[in-house]
Amino acid sequence: MKLSSALREKKRYVVFEILGGKFELDNFNSAFQKQAFEFLGDSEMSNAKPELIKECWKKNKGVIRVIRGFEKHVKIVLALVREIKGKKVIVFSRKISGSLKKCKSLLVN
Repeated sequence: MKLSSALREKKRYVVFEILGGKFELDNFNSAFQKQAFEFLGDSEMSNAKPELIKECWKKNKGVIRVIRGFEKHVKIVLALVREIKGKKVIVFSRKISGSLKKCKSLLVN
């Protein structure tokens, strides 16, 4: 059974970039999930549903899908990620969009 568009949860996409070295997707994902659980907790994580999109990982840039209304929470979590695999890093968000196509165009630049 397919839900109508009015009943589906609206999604937003957060484009981010990592400074401080080259990292694999899995390494960043584990650091992000750990920090997200510390900051948001279980109930907010289940409401926000942040998900790293694997197809959009290029040169330490990526896209996270999140439920609308939780974009700022994800931006805060990205800023709180300070270390990946023992290396100090800076992670910052570049753009929030409602379209994955627009986010993919930012990854090329």
